[in-house]
Amino acid sequence: MTRQKYLDVFLDKLSILLWNKKNGSPTYGELYGFVLNNPDNWIYVPRGFAHGYVTMPSGGPIIVEYLVDNEYNKESERGLNFAEKLNKLLKEEIKEEFELIVNDRDIHWPDISEINTEFKYEPDEQ
Repeated sequence: MTRQKYLDVFLDKLSILLWNKKNGSPTYGELYGFVLNNPDNWIYVPRGFAHGYVTMPSGGPIIVEYLVDNEYNKESERGLNFAEKLNKLLKEEIKEEFELIVNDRDIHWPDISEINTEFKYEPDEQ
């Protein structure tokens, strides 16, 4: 079961990467990057899009809030390892050296290039 999501961040800054994984979409496979640093700004993640994020800690706590349209289901959980693409994107954006640390859970997901997706693009989707 997939979910639509809205993401928000409090108390820090979050760099978010979205990936269109809808087969047949004119923008299939494209990556979109955003920065959230204001609690009044939200990112909408529709079904058929994967998302990942990186915190740019300032030393204080970070709170990420999700609003979803259905309950979490462990059996339908999927993941991607965005590390390589995210590292490249962030180095281009920030233009300085840094160490990207991926948590133990996410490091074991397959890379984007290894994913076959079941999502199909419907031209009349909003």
